[in-house]
Amino acid sequence: MLEQTALIAHNAAFDIRMLVNDLQRCGLLSCGDRLRQHLFCSAEAFGALRPSSPRDLTTACYLLGITDGGPGSVWRTVHSALADAVLTAKVVIAMTSILQDAPPSKLPPPPPLPCRLRRRAPQAAEDESDSQSRKRRLPLSFSGEYVWVEEPAPLQCRKKKYQKKGQFQIITKSRKKRHFALSLCRAATRTRVIQCAGLVAQPVVHRGSESHRYVVAEKPQQRYRAAAPDGEPDRLVRYLGGNVSVRAISATDLVQKVTGRSLMATALLANGRDEGESLQMRIQGAGPIGTIITEASSALTCRGMVGYPSADAASVPELVGMSQAATLRLTRTHPFWKRPYTGTIALRCGEIAEDVVQYLAMSEQTPASMGLSVEWDAEAGRVKSAEGWLVTLLPGWEETEVAVVETNIKTFPNMDSNGSSRPDAICQHMMRELRGEFQAEQTPTFSCKCSKSRLATAVMMLGKEEVLNILKNEDLRAAVIGSDLKRLAEEDLAAAKDGWETSVGGQGHVIIIGAGLVGSLCAVVLLQKGFKVHLYERYQDIRSIPSAGRSINLSVTSRGLRAIKALGGTLYDDIISNLTTKVMGRIIHTDEKVIFQRYGKDDTEHNYSVSRLDLNKFLLNAAADAGADLHFDHALLESSDFLTEGSVGSCLHFKQGGGSFLKVHADCPVVACDGAGSRVRYALRRCGLTEFTEDLLTRGYKEVLFPKPEVGKEFGATGEHGEACDGRLGLHIWPRGDHMLMALANRDGSFTGTIYMDNEGEEAFAAFTDTPEGRAKCSQFCEKYYSDAIPHVGGLDSLVNQIVRNPTGILGTVRATKWASQGKVLLIGDSCHAMVPFFGQGCNCGFEDTLWLNKLIDQYCCDGGKVSVEKCTGENFAACFAAVEAERKPSADAICEMALENFLEMRDKTGDVKFQVLKKVENRLENMFPDKFRSRYAMVCYGGEGNVSYANAKDLGVVQASILEKLWETFGGISAEQVNSIELGDAEALIDRLLVPKQKELGIDLSTVKH
Repeated sequence: MLEQTALIAHNAAFDIRMLVNDLQRCGLLSCGDRLRQHLFCSAEAFGALRPSSPRDLTTACYLLGITDGGPGSVWRTVHSALADAVLTAKVVIAMTSILQDAPPSKLPPPPPLPCRLRRRAPQAAEDESDSQSRKRRLPLSFSGEYVWVEEPAPLQCRKKKYQKKGQFQIITKSRKKRHFALSLCRAATRTRVIQCAGLVAQPVVHRGSESHRYVVAEKPQQRYRAAAPDGEPDRLVRYLGGNVSVRAISATDLVQKVTGRSLMATALLANGRDEGESLQMRIQGAGPIGTIITEASSALTCRGMVGYPSADAASVPELVGMSQAATLRLTRTHPFWKRPYTGTIALRCGEIAEDVVQYLAMSEQTPASMGLSVEWDAEAGRVKSAEGWLVTLLPGWEETEVAVVETNIKTFPNMDSNGSSRPDAICQHMMRELRGEFQAEQTPTFSCKCSKSRLATAVMMLGKEEVLNILKNEDLRAAVIGSDLKRLAEEDLAAAKDGWETSVGGQGHVIIIGAGLVGSLCAVVLLQKGFKVHLYERYQDIRSIPSAGRSINLSVTSRGLRAIKALGGTLYDDIISNLTTKVMGRIIHTDEKVIFQRYGKDDTEHNYSVSRLDLNKFLLNAAADAGADLHFDHALLESSDFLTEGSVGSCLHFKQGGGSFLKVHADCPVVACDGAGSRVRYALRRCGLTEFTEDLLTRGYKEVLFPKPEVGKEFGATGEHGEACDGRLGLHIWPRGDHMLMALANRDGSFTGTIYMDNEGEEAFAAFTDTPEGRAKCSQFCEKYYSDAIPHVGGLDSLVNQIVRNPTGILGTVRATKWASQGKVLLIGDSCHAMVPFFGQGCNCGFEDTLWLNKLIDQYCCDGGKVSVEKCTGENFAACFAAVEAERKPSADAICEMALENFLEMRDKTGDVKFQVLKKVENRLENMFPDKFRSRYAMVCYGGEGNVSYANAKDLGVVQASILEKLWETFGGISAEQVNSIELGDAEALIDRLLVPKQKELGIDLSTVKH
């Protein structure tokens, strides 16, 4: 928990520093403002929260005012500090109300552009003594962090002996061999020294993402798009030769947006990391520039900032602030890691390249060399080029390789690109005589989650009274934008009085997030118990929209329908008679013939096809009729807080349809049914209360509609006993190896189909674009693999149009480690166990969650089937939610795995002769021995009672598969048509010996497996 606190605080520190820079850049915050000092004090406190070091933790506790330093106090104080009224109100007022309404002409102009710089050729440093050990030797120590200054005006220097009019001068302190540059501001005559390491030549601070600029400032008349020399795009390449690895980066476009040299260094270090991993470099000095923070992911999405971009000092080390406490820290994080990995060293000199090389040697025992540079185009007023490189020696390096690389580094200033791109040319130069080969390339891009909308959510942490008091504050008006704030503050005062925040709940109340299928059914279940239900949905009311939501049909089975049956009344019968179509089994369209495979042991066992939209509307109406309090257009925000005191209660933050925000103090449990992209789940992870994985398939899907077939042209199939199967009563599958087409009937006789295939590749969605070339490829593909389906879809043009134009859906699996947190919140449905649709159990599994919630809430919080106010305590809800998680999580994990297995079965095996034979043998066995043997499919779809859970069905399925394999060995080679004539005398003996003991061990009653 303490490590999660540290991670939250670490991110908070980064965001706070970003905000300060943006406020100062727009002139909304002065350098001497007390708020600025307060913000940085908070940022430093958050940044110090590192449990890996007791000293850091002690410092953080001191800065945050924590006396005991215990984990509980750290949690409470961090969240209290994050909710600080001055911080959040300043941010929201400056970033939303003022900048949104005030005209640009009223805003102060941005600070003047900094000095003009150009790149200086790198210089090689002397090697360390040969007497040092091989392990600690730094054979490639090098820094290219020095720049020359180019100005048309004469330079003036504080020291007269260095004054040379009309020329450029690098001042070298010969004693320590440290370099710094002189520059002349356009608006002044005095000479300033600016930092050369870690800052872009034009130190543009972080401004938010490209699509969400929340700082409004005067724009130049001409906007330049930066490019590398000769118009090259940003690019990073990696070469490998012998035991030497070279990375080179060209990042001209990137450094126009964020901190330059330090960010290039971070990108070079992040290249080649595991997928999903991110790396942050933090340089903490004692000088006027403050802290430098840069981040880069393994995909090279980057962002960065500096504490004081306009700082001035006499030299670079003074600017960074060399002291005993000055450090360079690298932190590696990954969503699957329990804790981040951090390494820290003392700054060596204040030059980033040298300090990074020192870090690699001391922390990772990797000899390395690095060079970074930025060239400024004075005439164009932009960065002309930004590049860098990193050379590392791999384990087992030889002295001869080191000598070659050192020679190449010394001759680097005279390098000739020879027509190659700059990164490739650098790598090839460093690899001369080493026969280096190209390994990989990436494109570095700027990406940040900061936006005006995200910053505005910070105000949700404040109370209404605190916001009103801050808006009335005279000092605040003067500090931010003067008299204009008074008018805006009055408008905000009026708006804040109307629904800024509210309280919901009490004993006998429950909040449900998400009004989809599971959320609507859960509301009906709880309302029938007598609970007062408040249902919040992010989208508008689907009942008022003629056509909305996914129209892909669902397969509902008796397992899921039991939750509706348990409610009694006519709800179940109304759904079956008015919304569904029977599905008796699979109709498999192979290349040679059409085959029918029944789902159950006979025609009494079948599934139902139903429109997701129609079923959702029906359940919503049922919830509304039962008295649910419905709130549409309320999108829950990830900033919601589930760490409030007590075992029940939370603080929910919503963004409403009009863009306004609502803070709900929930004094009751929350049941999250908000789907695979659950914001509740993300909020719980932010609070350190759960972890989860989201595993996406490389395949996607598109909807394909089949018109109602003409009379006599229904595409049916022949059953296993020769009976005809109506095409409207089957799940149609066209298995084609790496892809497949499926279709389910609608009540009007039409079919809703889905085509599944790879997203990338020659025969994939990416290749089938809505262009003449893409359509031609798609036509060839359809005629090659689905020629027998083309007449049923309405012709080739109809099928091609739908494939190239319809959006591509995402397929994936979500698994959450924890579903419940005390009596505060419970995750059910797709919010904690989303799965791929190939077993047709996503909806059924969610419905079964509500069935178990119905049973267990009856046990813990009700008397005689109705809610008991005396029993609605935090302890009872916590016990109920923990019992739901303990009962359902093993089954949810099992069905997620079986859904993936069924995808392979439907795609690859349904057309296989052995598979078809064993399916018929399986059907014979469950008809001959119904109390001893039921197919795994039947247990999954028609189980649920008699301890036939998903998890137990999966375990039994493994044993049954082994029995079928043994039988195949005895009669292998027969066709599916011959199955009914073979003897299965050995089958019962195998079942009694292998399967029945397992059933008794698990306490399973197969007689309950029925429709």
